[in-house]
Amino acid sequence: MVVCGKCCEEVSSAIQCSACRKFFDYPCSGITEIGYRKLGVRQSSWRCVSCKMSQQSTRPGSPLPETTRQPTLDNVMIELKKLFLA
Repeated sequence: MVVCGKCCEEVSSAIQCSACRKFFDYPCSGITEIGYRKLGVRQSSWRCVSCKMSQQSTRPGSPLPETTRQPTLDNVMIELKKLFLA
């Protein structure tokens, strides 16, 4: 059993994104099981919707926008404290 990277439910049948390495059940993956099987050798390069979108928004060689950095737990906690103190 694995946990789906989108709905966070445990599933017995899932596919893995080649970019982020998360598992997705078929309803959350955006592809049917039959469609995935038809990919054949290309199954190893299947990417989830989020990874496809992030690749389309950045071209090779271009710097990543400042907003694409992942927030750290410390930064999130600081922002939450600011909200509660306001």
